[in-house]
Amino acid sequence: SVAMAKGTIAAPLSDEQLWDKFENCTGRFLDHEQQEALRQILSNMKSNQDARTLTALL
Repeated sequence: SVAMAKGTIAAPLSDEQLWDKFENCTGRFLDHEQQEALRQILSNMKSNQDARTLTALL
């Protein structure tokens, strides 16, 4: 049995696990190029002042 589910505050996903989940969830809707573009924007959200770039990909 698992003591604590992964992906909670107490047991957060690693960056690699998070991006694997992202690719798994978006893979049905976005091709690899779109996934990478979205990943770059999401990775730089703190410095990205223009949300239009993000919404254009969605």
